[in-house]
Amino acid sequence: LDDLLPIVVRQLAALFDSDAVVFTQDAGHLGVRATEPPDVQVAATELAAATWVWDHDEPAGRDTQTLPSEAWTYVPVKSARGMVGVLGVRPRANGLTLDQRQLLDALADQVAIALERTRIDVVLEEQAKTEAILEASEDGLIVLATDGTIEHVNEVACAILEVGREDSLHVRFDDLASTHTHYLRLREAVREVLAHPERERDRVEITLFLRGRDHHYVLRPTRRFARDGSPAGLILTLQDITYLRDQERRRENLVATLSHELRTPLTSLRMAVELLRRDADGPSTEQRRLLDTAHEDVMRLQEVAQQFLDVARVRAMAIAVGRDRVDLRTLVERVRSLFAIQAQDKGVQITSSVAPDTVLDG
Repeated sequence: LDDLLPIVVRQLAALFDSDAVVFTQDAGHLGVRATEPPDVQVAATELAAATWVWDHDEPAGRDTQTLPSEAWTYVPVKSARGMVGVLGVRPRANGLTLDQRQLLDALADQVAIALERTRIDVVLEEQAKTEAILEASEDGLIVLATDGTIEHVNEVACAILEVGREDSLHVRFDDLASTHTHYLRLREAVREVLAHPERERDRVEITLFLRGRDHHYVLRPTRRFARDGSPAGLILTLQDITYLRDQERRRENLVATLSHELRTPLTSLRMAVELLRRDADGPSTEQRRLLDTAHEDVMRLQEVAQQFLDVARVRAMAIAVGRDRVDLRTLVERVRSLFAIQAQDKGVQITSSVAPDTVLDG
C-alpha cells in the first residue's frame, strides 16, 4: 500500500487538476494515507466528511447532495468484501463536470480492485513468512482458531500427533483422525485449557523417537488475541526440552560415576585406618586420637558417596558406559594394590601374573 497509494493520488491530481487524498482505516479509525501534493493539510471537518462517506457508502462534498459546501469531493472505495477506503479531490478551478464525476467513480472501482489485490498479496506473503517460521522451529507448533480449527501446523507437530498436514489443516483439533496416545493426551489438555483458562494444569510431557533419537516435548498453550483485544484462538507450543533432559542425564551420570569412583579408595582408606587402630603396640595416645579423627572423616565421606549413589539410582535407570582400550597388566596390578590391605587383614596373599602388553577393548 505504501507504494500503491502515492501513485493513486498523483494520478488523481493530474487527471482532475486538483489536490488529492486517500483515506484508509487502521485500528478502527479512518485516517489520511496519502496526499498530493504531499504537504496537503486535511482539516478535522474534512476528515469528518470522509468518515461519513465511509460509514454510509455514499459520495459527499462538493457537487453532491451531502455537504455540498465542502471544497473536497469524496467518493467511497468499495470492494466485494466491503469498504476499503475513500478518495477525495479538491479541484483548483471549477467543480467536477458530470464526465469527471463518472470518471472519478470508475477510478474508485479500479482503486478498490488494486487495494484488494494488494491486501491479498500481503496476506499471502505474511502467511508464507508465518509458515516458514513454523517450519524452522524445533518445537511443535499448532495454531488454532476460536472454534478450534487448525489454521497452521508444522512438521514437528504432525510427527508428534502422527497426522498428515493436509489431513489436519482446517479441521477441528478435537476431530483429528488419530488415536495415538500423544494426540489423546494433548486433546484432553487442550479441552481443559479452553474450558478453564484460569486454572493451573498438570504438565503434559511427551517423549518421541524422532530423527534417530528420543526427543522430549512439553505442552505450553498460549491464548492469542486480535488487534481489538478479542480472542483469536490458541497457540499450542510443544516445546522441545530434549537439551534440558540431556543435561539432567549428564548430571545424573556424573553423580553416579563420582559415587562409584569415591567408594573404592574410601574403602581402602577405612581398612588402613582400622588396621592401624587395632595395632596394640603401634600408635601413641596422640596418634590414636588422630587415627580416630581420620576414621570418622572416612566414614563420613563413605556416607556421602553412598548418598550420591542412592540419588543416581533413583533418578537414572542406567549409567552411560564409555568404551576404551585397557592395559590388562596395569588394571590387575591396580586391583591387587587396592585390596592388599584387606587381604593382609584376612591372612590372604594375592599374586598376579599377566603377560606384558596385554591390551583389551573394554
